[in-house]
Amino acid sequence: TERMQVYGNESRGIRWQVPWGKHYPASHRGQHETRTDKEVPYTNSLPLVAIREPYQWLQSMCRHRYTARWPRLGSHCPNLIASKEEISELPWLHTLYMDSNNNTRDGYEFLIPVAVKYQDTRYTHKSLAHFWSEWYREYFTAEYPRIIVRFEDLLFYGKEVTETLCKCGGGVPREDRPNGSFVHISESAKLGTAAHGKHKTNLLGAIIKYGNFDHRLDNLTPEDFSAARKYLDPEIMETFGYYHPDLPPS
Repeated sequence: TERMQVYGNESRGIRWQVPWGKHYPASHRGQHETRTDKEVPYTNSLPLVAIREPYQWLQSMCRHRYTARWPRLGSHCPNLIASKEEISELPWLHTLYMDSNNNTRDGYEFLIPVAVKYQDTRYTHKSLAHFWSEWYREYFTAEYPRIIVRFEDLLFYGKEVTETLCKCGGGVPREDRPNGSFVHISESAKLGTAAHGKHKTNLLGAIIKYGNFDHRLDNLTPEDFSAARKYLDPEIMETFGYYHPDLPPS
């Protein structure tokens, strides 16, 4: 209501993020509040979470990592398992996996850890695959109402999915649109240089990028792929119809 008072009826409806922040894990509900949404009761919010196909998500993290940080060397990204060169040259991995004689330690899988900063809170995940699995599992198992929808369905079936979600939330078609017509926004949703930098994608670009799986295994080594198969949450994968691709012959 307060948005309508400031911006008019054009701004009624869905908020652009939940009060605890759109990038924050589900467990931060009621524990954190954003600067712009601190007056919004978190119990009045129905989170709508978009889940991404994990191999496409891994590739997107290499283009824009947000506040996540992990050791990288050259073009090896996504990188889940460290190579000997990475262990030797990258300080974080050197400390984890090399002994005082500069020999790799025995009994380690050489997973590449990921640190994610949420304002004053820091999370560490054992790998990018663990990051995807653990972030979405918090919403998957949350004990409060929420909706999780596949990003791919929003992209390719935008009208049908949006109408279903609006009806679920009690929305009705706008009277100033003929027959409640659905309108695609073709420009990037992220405006300005601070939003995703040069990697912003408009609607057509997203359809081209996510409409095929030709590049979702780019730069993954056989060891990375094995780790992805092992650590991407199988229950979430099955629930949302995601599957592990076959590793192309080397």
